[in-house]
Amino acid sequence: MKIRMVEMRKEGVEIPRRMLKDRSTKQWKGTLAILDTTGQGLHRQVKIARHTYGEGLGQIVHEILDPHIVWANDEKFVLTGFERRRSGESLVDYAQSWLCIVGWGE
Repeated sequence: MKIRMVEMRKEGVEIPRRMLKDRSTKQWKGTLAILDTTGQGLHRQVKIARHTYGEGLGQIVHEILDPHIVWANDEKFVLTGFERRRSGESLVDYAQSWLCIVGWGE
């Protein structure tokens, strides 16, 4: 599904809602897929929401683990879950929410 995605948290801290509508806020245009996979290090099946942006070697992938739809209205919805990032030599999970707008709409 083609969407525009806005991250609603940075390292687990909520970004103020007024900032989400600001022109300087990064909107990632790409493709959203939700799938089940074997969790690396979790030793269980994990649902993942994967947002892919760009093509070829320049491809950027955002992922959240155990995504849930918090709300959906018209052509927008919010997914929430956990974002895994590397911090030094360890992995850290942060709360993350994405505002997703269906279609790219220019």
